[in-house]
Amino acid sequence: MAEEQQDIDTYYLESFQEGILKCDTRGTIVFMNRRLKDLFGLEEMTGQDITAFTKAMDANVPQEDHKLTKTIQAFRKGDVNGRQGKFLYVQGPRRLFSFYVSPVLDTAQTACYGYLLVFRECGEEEAADPQRREMISVVSHELRTPLTTLLGYVEMLMQYDISAENRRRYMEIIFAEGNRLSHLLEDVLDSERLESGGYNYHKTYVPLIELIHEVTERWNLKSSHLIEVDSEVEDVFIYADRFRMSQVFDNLISNAIKYSPGKPSVLIRIAEEAGYYIIEVTDYGIGIPAEMHARLFDKFYRAGHSGSRQIKGSGVGLYVVKKIATDHGGTISVTSEVGRGSTFRLRMPKPVHLD
Repeated sequence: MAEEQQDIDTYYLESFQEGILKCDTRGTIVFMNRRLKDLFGLEEMTGQDITAFTKAMDANVPQEDHKLTKTIQAFRKGDVNGRQGKFLYVQGPRRLFSFYVSPVLDTAQTACYGYLLVFRECGEEEAADPQRREMISVVSHELRTPLTTLLGYVEMLMQYDISAENRRRYMEIIFAEGNRLSHLLEDVLDSERLESGGYNYHKTYVPLIELIHEVTERWNLKSSHLIEVDSEVEDVFIYADRFRMSQVFDNLISNAIKYSPGKPSVLIRIAEEAGYYIIEVTDYGIGIPAEMHARLFDKFYRAGHSGSRQIKGSGVGLYVVKKIATDHGGTISVTSEVGRGSTFRLRMPKPVHLD
């Protein structure tokens, strides 16, 4: 009779559209339904400690205050009577989930047999809310500094008798901060266009080496870094939108310069492999910890380790790079070592034929 009841319980839980996990009082997982595994791309974990599950989840939950390991531990210790909440899950497409955890009690509501965790995917409109809040937070933070600087220098120019030399220096600062604001707003607009499918690509056969030299020459005119190009190929073409690919190289070079303050150069290497051209942008700067690599191309994500805290940015540039590269059949990846620099590796497909 007990086995029959267990079969009924299992069938019932498998019919849920929510992801269900049960564990006993010791924290051993005794059941997880198929929906839970499908939602999060998990293998069967029955028999493992629940901490193995929560840590696997937390690796893809960016908000520290929604880490499931802490939540479940607090619940099992009796620090909270019940817990429910929402969290953003960033493996694959970014999705918002709600969850709750509750004890499994006997009919008298006195003895606890274990715990039940229930996960439900939120609708698209609800899922967009945290992303909108994230965008507002990032944009408002990044706007504040250049706006404060602009207003401060404009106020000094209006109220004080400034020498010609200082007036020119102040105007240069105002111009630079104005450009920074413009680039930030363009980044945000680009990210929104990408989300809504608003990019219209005008593809043609683009001379790759010529385009890269064109971009690097612009940077060499305005940057203290020397942008060097080392190419193993000549007179090659990619089938692409020239303007958008120029944007990709601009963003990669800008990122390399930003994260290698005080260093003299950035190297761009161009090579080929079966079916692809490889463009590597290497800096010799502060580097990026390995645990941050997986999220570098997420929208609004910025590497937040100690060496990068003073570096400004919207966290949109690499997201735009990845989207444009993907839309052209390419890929972008990164290798990096803290204190030694980073290399971003763009793979672009060779055209099948030329008209």
